[in-house]
Amino acid sequence: MKKGRRSTEPSAEGRSSGATEESSTLLTIPAAKATTFTTPLDGVPDLPGTRLLCLGAMVAIAAFAILMGSLPKAAADRFAPKDAFLIDALVVIAFGLAVGMLVATVRAFLRVGAWFRIDQHGFAYGIGRKAPDAWATAAPTYVAWSSIARQPDLAYDVGVANTSRADALNPSLRFWYRSREGALAQYVMPMQLRDDVFRCLRFRNSHVLRVVLLQQLASRGLRFHPDVFLEAAVDPETWEQRRALRWVPWVGTGVTLGSLFLLIDITWPTARIIACTLAILVLGSAGTIAMMRRDPRLNRVITFTPTAE
Repeated sequence: MKKGRRSTEPSAEGRSSGATEESSTLLTIPAAKATTFTTPLDGVPDLPGTRLLCLGAMVAIAAFAILMGSLPKAAADRFAPKDAFLIDALVVIAFGLAVGMLVATVRAFLRVGAWFRIDQHGFAYGIGRKAPDAWATAAPTYVAWSSIARQPDLAYDVGVANTSRADALNPSLRFWYRSREGALAQYVMPMQLRDDVFRCLRFRNSHVLRVVLLQQLASRGLRFHPDVFLEAAVDPETWEQRRALRWVPWVGTGVTLGSLFLLIDITWPTARIIACTLAILVLGSAGTIAMMRRDPRLNRVITFTPTAE
């Protein structure tokens, strides 16, 4: 199994989607924005930023471990021996976890680095300072463009895989391909193009890499769920960067929560506070949805005119 979750079965998310191919938007990749390859395109990892992140994490974990180490004495002074023993046991467990996290972070700090390579034949990514010499055959994440395929059982072929709340902050790109045995399999990869943030905070040219990756998929006439372009912060018509696309729902959520916090200090009757809370939630959701629907392309499946091989 390659890096990235693989499955031969359509997901429940795709089967239950209300999007249909009949309601899709057909676009063409502008010739001026189309990518052509003369040499492979490599990701440029932000190593200084990654090391700074590791250092910050090490300081925070070390401070937590020191705090845990000081708790047993305080517990012995303030609690009965039986209760103090339970607290000491929890402290030992927490201290052990902190030490383990600290060791893992130090190891990541000493071995920072990730790579992403894409060319006219396929792409792959992994950890390490550079791609293997025979990356197209040695990398377990390698996928050839010629193997990319449609998923006839779903309303779209390329989508965003959010399987948990944590995935909302680091979404994954999902598409389908034909394995060597001919079976249709699912490929899931992080939208940030790397697996471990402590090995690579980001690629400095991540936007360029995402655009090239999505263009290669688009040139094969695949159907895209609009969330792909929202998460990638890419305008599907101009292929320009549009960071506001991804942050619209987050801003709407922040404004809604901020409005709710303002109700905490208001001395209104309970019924009025409940009514205002419901009104804020409804208006906040409606406002966010309205902002998302301002661009009709981002509410329907997007298909691109296939590019001749």
